[in-house]
Amino acid sequence: MSTGLNCIHLKNPRTGEWFYVLQDWDCPASCWDWREYATAYGPFTTDEAALKHRRDKHANPGGWQTHEPEELDEVEEKLVLDAKPPKPKKSAYGSIGWRYRY
Repeated sequence: MSTGLNCIHLKNPRTGEWFYVLQDWDCPASCWDWREYATAYGPFTTDEAALKHRRDKHANPGGWQTHEPEELDEVEEKLVLDAKPPKPKKSAYGSIGWRYRY
């Protein structure tokens, strides 16, 4: 089952870093550009890392496009600047993990 929301995987041409942009749930249906009502996540070193993070943290949008522009437009620039960084995965038992805790 998918959410039906828009999604793009975006490569920043200046840094080579990857981001993914998900349409917000409360995006107006008649908006001109859905990206103005979206949240970006990143940076990631590869598109595959961005995809893994998206799959681990969010509902399936139902599809996405990969976008590698030569230059970021105004909306993409704002999304990249305001992107939510991926949080490091923490174990419930601290950094050593559950196997080594006695």
